[in-house]
Amino acid sequence: MLRVRARQASLIAEQQDPLGDIRKAIAAKAAARAIEIKAKAAEVNAKLAAAALPPPVAPAPMPAPAPAPAPAPAPMPMPAIPPIPPCNWTYDFEGVARPADCTNITSLAGLPSNHTCVRSANATFDDESTTCIPPVMQRCTHPVKNGDFPSDWFDELYSIPGVEEETIKHGQEFDIVCNENSTAVDIRYPLEAWGQDWYPGVKKHTAVCNNGTILRTDPTNMTFYVGHPLYRKAGISPKSLRCALKEKVKLTQDIVSYLRWSEPRMMEAETKGYKWVDMDAILHKKLLKDAMNESSVIEFAARDVGELRDIPTLKRVIKALVDNRMLPRGEPNSQKTCKDLEKHWLYQLENSDPFKKANNIGFANWVAPANPKIGYPLATDVKLEKPIGFSCSYTLQKSAAGFDPYSRAMNYRYRDGCFCESQWTGGCPFRAELRPNYQTFGFDSVEIKGVSTAVGAATNALCWYFTKPANPEWGYLRTEEGIHYQAPASNVTELKRDYIKLRKLAQKARFNRK
Repeated sequence: MLRVRARQASLIAEQQDPLGDIRKAIAAKAAARAIEIKAKAAEVNAKLAAAALPPPVAPAPMPAPAPAPAPAPAPMPMPAIPPIPPCNWTYDFEGVARPADCTNITSLAGLPSNHTCVRSANATFDDESTTCIPPVMQRCTHPVKNGDFPSDWFDELYSIPGVEEETIKHGQEFDIVCNENSTAVDIRYPLEAWGQDWYPGVKKHTAVCNNGTILRTDPTNMTFYVGHPLYRKAGISPKSLRCALKEKVKLTQDIVSYLRWSEPRMMEAETKGYKWVDMDAILHKKLLKDAMNESSVIEFAARDVGELRDIPTLKRVIKALVDNRMLPRGEPNSQKTCKDLEKHWLYQLENSDPFKKANNIGFANWVAPANPKIGYPLATDVKLEKPIGFSCSYTLQKSAAGFDPYSRAMNYRYRDGCFCESQWTGGCPFRAELRPNYQTFGFDSVEIKGVSTAVGAATNALCWYFTKPANPEWGYLRTEEGIHYQAPASNVTELKRDYIKLRKLAQKARFNRK
């Protein structure tokens, strides 16, 4: 029954898949083909491996072994080497480990022995010692070479003479001095003493290395952050020594010197009556005041705090003090100074005798000799007059130059001086090619307007003498130059005597002719 059912099931399956036998045949052929390919591949690989191997070689015969030596005697046992003891050391007053020399003091029988230790003459441990093992101590890094000491940007301020290695041995004492381009400074001593041979302050500081740390120094803080242009790492500085660049000290001293020179002159320029009207003059005084104020701040910081400005700032302040310096050398221009200007001219004795004026015989040339007993003649007794007319009066020129929005005031162009009328046929006196010229009296320029070249004209030239607008403190300068006198070789009295003598001779000759 079961077989019948199985047969029926197979028939049904064949009816449902008529290609089943074909598929099985194809699969069987593929499997056989794969087995054949694998066999051929194995055969080819075996042939290639056999061709690559060298032919087998028979091994050489082994040599006969050499006879063994006789056994040596056993070595003697070495004596026991005692261990190297640690070195004796002690702390000094600063807590620095120093070598010590210890002595064993034997005691009485039955009592323990004592040891006494004193500091050794050597301040440092001997690293090459074979009698004892020194304690392990760290060396200190060189504070100049690794940048621990303060510096002025790229300029080193300190140096350690005699220490050339990169590290400093523990316990070694060394001197710290200022570098060749720097000098010692201290606010306890006057600023004028800094950088001088007679500087009374500390010029050398001694430090010591203690197990990787340098003693007798103060820590310094880090400035800003890494990557900032003004960044400086934390470090150390000597306690009793401070160094600064010699150029900074010299420039600061120069600033103080220029400030002391400028202060009284500024006071004189502001209280003497000069006219600060011109815009350039106002700017000139303002720039000098700003430079003086900054100089005072620099001096205060140097004397009281010991802080020195950077070199470009110091040079800029010095340049401002020099370029805008005040030179109150004369007196303010006025009618009085212009009248003094017109006195520098040609003079002659006044012809006061009516006879001389009426007959126009000559000019006076005689002055009575001075008599100190009676005090005659005085200067007022000698009457002088100008043979050529020259008169001066005070003048000024002022014009608007715009509005200043910062000061909310009007700017002006201003200058003053003297206006003169000359009756000299040569034009205006005190020109640049003459002596004295306008600069002798403190003027900066002269303007000339020619009128006439005729002798006896009412006016031959108009002259304006002006001061420099930006420097009214130069003022008017008084001088003895430019005053001259003229007189004939024979005065009117001598001429009159000669005239009378000649008339007598003429009369006598006429009478003798008859």
